[in-house]
Amino acid sequence: MRDGTMECVECGAVLVIREEQIGKLGECPRCGAAREITATMFEEGAPEEPAAKAVTTPVVPAVDWLLKRLRFLSGFTERFEIYQSVLAQLGLICILLAAAVVLTRFTVEAIQQDSMRLFVKGLGWAIAALALHYAAARFIVAGRATLQNNPQRVSLIPFLDCMGLVALLAAVAALALGIEWALALGSVVVLIAPVLAAIVWVHVMIAFLNPAETMYVQRGLRGAAAGEVAMSILAVLFRCVLVLAPVLLLLGALIGTAWMVLAMVVEWTGAATVDIGFGLGAMLVGAAGLTPLALYLAFVAFMLVADFYSAVFRIARK
Repeated sequence: MRDGTMECVECGAVLVIREEQIGKLGECPRCGAAREITATMFEEGAPEEPAAKAVTTPVVPAVDWLLKRLRFLSGFTERFEIYQSVLAQLGLICILLAAAVVLTRFTVEAIQQDSMRLFVKGLGWAIAALALHYAAARFIVAGRATLQNNPQRVSLIPFLDCMGLVALLAAVAALALGIEWALALGSVVVLIAPVLAAIVWVHVMIAFLNPAETMYVQRGLRGAAAGEVAMSILAVLFRCVLVLAPVLLLLGALIGTAWMVLAMVVEWTGAATVDIGFGLGAMLVGAAGLTPLALYLAFVAFMLVADFYSAVFRIARK
């Protein structure tokens, strides 16, 4: 059997192939792009189609190796969906806890001040939290279903890899900055915000390096015009934000609820002379509960615009 070469049309890597593979799909180990192996690829070892030559240094394969290790979700779409469901469930539980905290606070104040108005106010806010809980649960599912029913193809695999690398570096930078602040101020409390930021960036990294399993993004957009490539990049960005809905829901609801409990305890015990903001925690829980709805509406609006421009591109080709 003869050996030949196949040049990946996505990343430019030159791959060694065998004659017995003719008619089968060859997958690039570097970027994962698939291409049919043909007989002409064995003629003088030349690639079937012209492609941009790969530019590399010793750093490039090292980074590629690292990114390949981080593509740990390959073939585990169902597990990622279970993970997202767990995040969403925990976030919804936090909203229920927030409703209980609000009702408790206003009930105690109503008893202390002998005011039915305060109790009714607390009951109203608790009912609003339950409605928020319901909406968040519905739109978390709707967002995931929308991604599943509208898969996306992209051609710029290096864009996904670079965004994953940037997200990884951002997560490391956030942790490093938090540690620096903690050492300078002598308090671990300042670590909370950097750690939360790092968690979000890690999820961004996972989404970009595992696009098929997280965002239903497939490689293989061929012959696309520049405008179509730009729209596919924007679509991936919107998809990534929609994938972040469960983690944003959990983090926002958890921090907001904890803040409300702390503010209530401080207020009742008189441990502080200033109000640390019960309402601020409630607003954070509200914002977290509205996040799935807001992200879903933003994604649907983008898809409407994208479909319009896709029709324009098709007409322009004809």
